[in-house]
This record gives sequence, C-alpha cells and structure tokens, in this order.
Amino acid sequence: MIAHRSAEWPWRGRVVHLALPLDEGVLELLAPATSALARCGQTQSVVLFDDVLSRALQERLDDAVSVVRVPAQDNPLLQWRAVADAFAALFDGVPPSAVHMYGYTASRLGERVLQDLDSRVPRLHSPAGGGVAEALQPLAVLARPRTSC
Repeated sequence: MIAHRSAEWPWRGRVVHLALPLDEGVLELLAPATSALARCGQTQSVVLFDDVLSRALQERLDDAVSVVRVPAQDNPLLQWRAVADAFAALFDGVPPSAVHMYGYTASRLGERVLQDLDSRVPRLHSPAGGGVAEALQPLAVLARPRTSC
C-alpha cells in the first residue's frame, strides 16, 4: 500500500502543500507542519491564493518554505484554473516526493490535477475544521522519529 511504502521511504525531495483557502484553521496545522519538516531539512512549497488574508497569514509560515502565490482573478473559473496550473507546474522536472492537501476544496482540486498528470505521488489529506489532533493524523508518516532527519 502507498501508506506503508511511504512510511519506509526516505522523505527527501520536496513536499508540496496545497492550502485553499489559507485561513486560521488551516494555518493551525500548516505552520507547525512546515516548521517541523523544515527543521529536518525538508524542501517545501505551499500553493495558496494571493489575497489580503493569505498574505497576512503566510508571514507565520517557516521562512524556509517556498510560497507559490496564485494571483486573484475576478472570474472564479479562471481562479481555479490558475491554481491548478500553479500546482501542476510544481511537477515539471523533478516531481515532489509527497503532496499534502488541506481541506475539501484543496483535496478535490489537487486530486483532479494529480489524476490529469497521472501522478502516483503519495498524497496526504487533512480535513478542514476537524481540529489539530484529527488533522495531524496524516502527518504521522512524515513526523516519525528517526535517528536523524
């Protein structure tokens, strides 16, 4: 199974986080997750909307995280296409070693893009509004203690 294989796989490469929308609830999980991974030297990218709220909240993310800001669009369809394109662009060249999607919207959009790319990258899903304890469950694979990061 992917979960079992990924638990044994050395997590090197890049983790891509898809956080749509970035709000306090998502940040409650995303900030400590990105910090923990950054302390272990994990390269990360976060895809999010480039709006006033997201800009204010992303300041609380670890400095080592590369933020991919998708410009706001007046047309919602164009907005979602822009997010999908930005997310898909992160698979050009060397694909990420894992994808973590936060909330229903990010999961639906991310899975659609991954299906279109025919990607088999390990996926982690965190529910929106489920609380930190429930949402951290998928990170157990990434946060397992090892002799070294």
